[in-house]
Amino acid sequence: MGSFYMHVLPGTVDLNKVEGWGTRKFLGLEPTGLSGVMFEGCKIGFAINMEDITPPSGSLSDPTIATEERGRQIFERSVEGAVRFMQWFKGIDPRVKS
Repeated sequence: MGSFYMHVLPGTVDLNKVEGWGTRKFLGLEPTGLSGVMFEGCKIGFAINMEDITPPSGSLSDPTIATEERGRQIFERSVEGAVRFMQWFKGIDPRVKS
C-alpha cells in the first residue's frame, strides 16, 4: 500500500517512520492475509482482525521496499483490470437462468 500511496498521494509516505511489520500465527496457524489461514496445506477462509496478526503498525509486508514507480505500476494494472472487467460485464446478461 505504501507504493500505491506514494503514487496517488505524493509526499504522504515517510519511510523514516517505518515500524515493525509481518504476521504472527493465528490460533496456532499461519495466516494467508486477513481472509484465512493455512491448515494442512489448504487455505481455509476465516475472518481475521488485523490486530490479531500484525504488529501495531498494521503492516503485513516490508514497507521499506515501497517506491513511487511500483505504486504507478500497481495503479495502472488495477485501472486496466477494472476497465477490462467492466467491458466484459457490460457484454453479458448477469441474470442467473434457472
